[in-house]
Amino acid sequence: MERQKENIKEACLLKLARGWKLKKQRGKGLEAKEGTRKEEKQARQDV
Repeated sequence: MERQKENIKEACLLKLARGWKLKKQRGKGLEAKEGTRKEEKQARQDV
């Protein structure tokens, strides 16, 4: 059970990291950073 939670958390963080890189490449700057912070908080709450 614990291992499954860790895997889910890691998958979420990987997905966030990938999304953040994509947003960064698009050059949205601040807006992109804010978006990922909100998503990160939500991902932490979900797990």
